[in-house]
Amino acid sequence: MIHDLGLIDFDEPFTNLLCQGMITRDGAKMSKSKGNVVTPGDHIDRLGADTLRLYILFMGPPELSKDWSDAGVEGAHRFLGRVWRMVHERYLPLREAGGEPEGPPSRHRAMRSLTHRTIMNVTHDIDQFAFNTAVSFIMELVNGINHYASEGGPDAAVLDEAVSAALQLLTPFAPFISEELWSIAGKEGRVNDLPWLTFDDELAKPEEVTLIVQVNGKVRDRVTVPAGISDDEMKARALEAENTARHLQGKEIRKVIVVPGKLVNIVI
Repeated sequence: MIHDLGLIDFDEPFTNLLCQGMITRDGAKMSKSKGNVVTPGDHIDRLGADTLRLYILFMGPPELSKDWSDAGVEGAHRFLGRVWRMVHERYLPLREAGGEPEGPPSRHRAMRSLTHRTIMNVTHDIDQFAFNTAVSFIMELVNGINHYASEGGPDAAVLDEAVSAALQLLTPFAPFISEELWSIAGKEGRVNDLPWLTFDDELAKPEEVTLIVQVNGKVRDRVTVPAGISDDEMKARALEAENTARHLQGKEIRKVIVVPGKLVNIVI
């Protein structure tokens, strides 16, 4: 054993073991006799290796069993199409057109916040092997970039930061299209050679959060409130919520339980 040779100080040639779940099809184990085997080459020839790689990592937690979906593969391909259009139809034309940023500073700050929050979340999820949720966060960033750019008058530096981050974060999951778009976007070098992204803690904090309001443990409303709101302010906003007030009409409030920044449960 490597341990016996004194080359490592632990018993096995790895410190952690991740057992992968099985991928089934129509709820059954794949086998040639059942005729339900998925041939990767067929999907790669039709939709590309990035699509197949992205879909497999997006299916769910790697340690759990998952059922194959041809529709899911198509969905992964459509997302990569949105990434392609983000660069070709949003980023490049706006960069070439130039112009001054439009709208309130909060709009541009919100885009930067989404970018840094995505870097933070994806970094954490990759470290935890939560590849499916990491991809979800990247999808949210791409949607946010397209929305930000479509509103007109984006800040060039903010847009460039967001698009660059999206391509770098996507690289472990879809390396070929990420490298291609990195070059098309006029970036220097290879995206695969870059060090991993860092994020600003302050920018990564959301300016607003969605507060869940419960009455006797049942969700009755959701309220958008400023991040960092006090417990007393949370109570007040929860009690003012229209749907909540309807369920409290004529009732005596016995207790209000607050989970800071997340939830208010009103007991009647």
